[in-house]
Amino acid sequence: TLVTSMVYKCTRQYGQGVVRCDDPTCHLETRQLSVVGSPCLARGCNGKMSPVYTDKDMYTQLKYLASLFDVQHACKQQEKVNKGAMSARELQKNISSMDKEAFKVLLLEASHHMEMCGYDKVEPDFFQALFGQIGLKQ
Repeated sequence: TLVTSMVYKCTRQYGQGVVRCDDPTCHLETRQLSVVGSPCLARGCNGKMSPVYTDKDMYTQLKYLASLFDVQHACKQQEKVNKGAMSARELQKNISSMDKEAFKVLLLEASHHMEMCGYDKVEPDFFQALFGQIGLKQ
């Protein structure tokens, strides 16, 4: 589907790891990274290298895709824009059951990719690995 191909395109762009210098006179783009940190690799440039496509950009794109197919959210937003002219329930009644099913499938696909992203999640075992097992005595 188009959703999957869009996700793969974003993933490929993120995975390339291209970094760009923030100095307006340089704008060096490369996939090389410095071992010193984030200074520009061009001789004589004092700029800093930063990713062209960040993990935040990737998450934002995935979130946008998920929001496109969320019928309930769209109806609530439309109700706010129209200031109560039509309720969200009335708007949902105007959408055919076939369209609702199609949106549901697309939302599940986009949500699946959102869950795989992990940008906004911290696994519980992260803190356990970071701080170790803390025994509570009673």
